[in-house]
Amino acid sequence: MAIVRPQRHRPVWLPVAVLAGLIVVGAVSLSIGILWWRTNTAEPPLAPTVEQIRAELDVLSLSLYTTAVVTDGTVRASTEYQAARDAVSRARQQWETIRLRVPEAQRNALDDAFARLHEAVERKAPSSDVQAVVSELNGRLAELGPATVR
Repeated sequence: MAIVRPQRHRPVWLPVAVLAGLIVVGAVSLSIGILWWRTNTAEPPLAPTVEQIRAELDVLSLSLYTTAVVTDGTVRASTEYQAARDAVSRARQQWETIRLRVPEAQRNALDDAFARLHEAVERKAPSSDVQAVVSELNGRLAELGPATVR
């Protein structure tokens, strides 16, 4: 006597459903990844960054780099002088985040002014020289508006 086992039949729709599910999960994952990437690589807003730079420069000229801190090329208050150097560095770093969005002529003038400010602080220039460069920078930064951004 022969025993005949019935053959198992898989439903035809099962592999198709699994494949469709994998495609949907992959598409959703890709969409979330692209959205996350675009959010994390977005350019910083221009106006708030400009205001942060201007605030940093104001603190530099009003309280960190004064005649009480540097006189005749001599540092009289090393903590404040180091804080002034750090303020210049922070302002330049913030500038770097937006500089490519500024038209070239304005960008070059601001780059030059930031370089002169850095050089003046490093050589321990008189506070009036540093304040003059800060005033120039603040004026040039104030000129930046939504119309000048690419």
